[in-house]
Amino acid sequence: MRTISNNFQKHFKNFIYALFFVMLLLILATNVLRAQSTVFWTVPRENAIRSASTNSPGDTTTILDGTDGLNDPRMITLDAANQKIFWVNFNGNTIQSADLDGTNVTTILRLFQGVNFPYGIALDETNGQVYWSNWGDHSIHRASLSGGAPQTLFTRAAHDIFAVIGIGVDAANSKIYWLSRHNNRLRQADVGCGNLQDILTQADGLSLPNSLAMDVTNSRIFWTNEGGNAILSADLDGGNLTTLLDANDGLQQPLALSLDATATRIYWTNSSGDIKRAHVDGSNAETLLTFSGKKKALGIAVSGSDPVAIPPKENFPQGFALKANYPNPFNPSTTIDFKIGVRSTVSLKVYNAIGQEVKTLREGVLAPGEYSLRWDADNNFGEAAGSGVYVYRLIAGKFIASQKMLLLR
Repeated sequence: MRTISNNFQKHFKNFIYALFFVMLLLILATNVLRAQSTVFWTVPRENAIRSASTNSPGDTTTILDGTDGLNDPRMITLDAANQKIFWVNFNGNTIQSADLDGTNVTTILRLFQGVNFPYGIALDETNGQVYWSNWGDHSIHRASLSGGAPQTLFTRAAHDIFAVIGIGVDAANSKIYWLSRHNNRLRQADVGCGNLQDILTQADGLSLPNSLAMDVTNSRIFWTNEGGNAILSADLDGGNLTTLLDANDGLQQPLALSLDATATRIYWTNSSGDIKRAHVDGSNAETLLTFSGKKKALGIAVSGSDPVAIPPKENFPQGFALKANYPNPFNPSTTIDFKIGVRSTVSLKVYNAIGQEVKTLREGVLAPGEYSLRWDADNNFGEAAGSGVYVYRLIAGKFIASQKMLLLR
């Protein structure tokens, strides 16, 4: 009897420990999903870069200031792979980088390396390069992420570069895009300077275009029209032009623009002092932060992503659905069911808690119908994924939905 009692106590104790562990993971999962993104922004008039979690945006932190070499910081961008931010100092004629917490500040490029009142900045993480636009001499340049081998790519005299702020790179196709602000043009060229062309112009509604963000995976580009109080989107070739947001959504001379890690939300700054965000289709616009005077934000970058809540069923495009995975929590595999109402280009991907892509489950055109896919808790390289919270996202035409799941190893 004593042996049975001891065994019972042992198994009961193990059960309690296991239950506690599961509950702890669920609590952690809930907290992670409440705020998976961090917003970084420049404050030019205070020579500062600040950050805040989207879970508690009112709790802002100054991570960098003038003592770190900041001198009128303008546009800012994110190196997600190395967890770094890069920004330009307009009056300092420098380009700097730092870790996301503001440590390890490095000045990588200076005036003698071709930095002349820099404004726009973009990264090609695949090839380890930084691109920037100069306001001082109306040109576009690039260098390695460490500042080596700087090159002048486009100039005003040779390529009619004028007042460029927004700049972006499609590394997969070796293309560079930029907004010619005062000429009201969206332009594209090979990174080797060939095949320069106008994608969209003032005739397409461009009015003082300011900042751009690229979703290369889905072949979309987003930008702010400061003159038209609007945010627009188009395919990379200029097709399917769409006005996502305008003055009716609270836009007041929108300035800088950023996408989150999963390209499900757009974030932007207003000249009025607001930092706002919305879903990439323009829905659910909201104000995160408001500033005035010298504290107004300019450049913006976002690390990670927040899960996009699934709208009520009556708001779904007819015949589309993304269901909860089962089992959940799971180990070693789980099943995801979804429904396609009309023939659509479909993307179903899994992301980790900081918004990095883990696994592409399906990408391509699907006919109408109900589908079921299994995820074996691995990444795109066939490696096992670790315990934790994951988000799966379905894009089918204009339908976008996400769900969360918990892997317990």
